[in-house]
Amino acid sequence: MRTWCLWIGLGLMASTAAAQQHTSALRESLLKQWAYTGWEEFGVFTPADSLRRADRLLLQPDGSFHQVWQGKERKGTFRFHEATRQLSLTDASTQSTVNFGVKKVTDSTLVLEYQSPDLVRTRHRFIVVRQ
Repeated sequence: MRTWCLWIGLGLMASTAAAQQHTSALRESLLKQWAYTGWEEFGVFTPADSLRRADRLLLQPDGSFHQVWQGKERKGTFRFHEATRQLSLTDASTQSTVNFGVKKVTDSTLVLEYQSPDLVRTRHRFIVVRQ
């Protein structure tokens, strides 16, 4: 019986370590400069227009972000909630926070979902900026 409990305990510890390693890797994959490509609402993708083509999002390892959104610059801090895959951006000047769900992140693409107060979900698509 003791051996059985020991194996269960070791298995739980190993799976927890693997999950933490995976989520840490997920956070690391967000730490890039992203260029905005467009948005999707109700299944329809709309490419970025002339106002939004210069939009960028830079997430840095120290927890700070720099964003150009609809031509306006924002700076502040971000927090990635690994369990819920939630990205929270807090503006340094206004202290307002905007929450996004991280729907997809790869080496070259990022999809963030925003839910407006009237419950409309918009998926914002980004590609990585090659230096």
